[in-house]
Amino acid sequence: MYLAILSQSSLSNVLIRFMGLSCNTLVTSVGSFNFIRGGWVSWKSSLQLLACSVPFAMIASSIKLSGNTYFIILGICLFIAAIAMLVQRKSAALQTSVPANKWFLFPISAAVGFIAGLTGIGGGVYLSPVLHLTGWGSSKHIAATSSLFILVNSIVSLIVQFTIQNVVVDHTLVLYLSVVFAGSVIGSNLSSNVLKQIHVRYITIALILFASLRVLSKYL
Repeated sequence: MYLAILSQSSLSNVLIRFMGLSCNTLVTSVGSFNFIRGGWVSWKSSLQLLACSVPFAMIASSIKLSGNTYFIILGICLFIAAIAMLVQRKSAALQTSVPANKWFLFPISAAVGFIAGLTGIGGGVYLSPVLHLTGWGSSKHIAATSSLFILVNSIVSLIVQFTIQNVVVDHTLVLYLSVVFAGSVIGSNLSSNVLKQIHVRYITIALILFASLRVLSKYL
């Protein structure tokens, strides 16, 4: 969602990538902490997926892209993300199930890590539907792993981009992060007490689809 909105601004692609990853880190750090404290992280399986994704996130985040190329890739990735959210369904696995990785999840994790570093998309939006569709574990196990996946890949990509891409952190980034933090607090309260999850999901899908098509129509 951050990238869908930021893609409509006049900011450079380098700053948009960096800001997207910064927002990912800010939002998922709290969620990851709560999931870890609640015992929902399957460490063995999660670390295996991260071991595949992190190197590729590092490689991708070091790649310098022209503005036009970046926005075309971003538009395609946002479109795929919206479709992935659309086909996602709840796992039928029991809450007591122990997640275990199947072989095909390793190359998928590597590919998702690459996309995360290249675009600034955390990657959970791709990984989560795959885990749900394959019955990897319970909804909370998947949410915990996706949150940790986004957090670690975003932090690694941020470090690489900060050292290689010469990103200048100024008041603009601080302002955006403050707004995102406030929005996450308001949004969590609304989704918990007012809005139904299915409504939030379809609103998000509609906005991401709109942004992706607008970006593609502008840069293709």
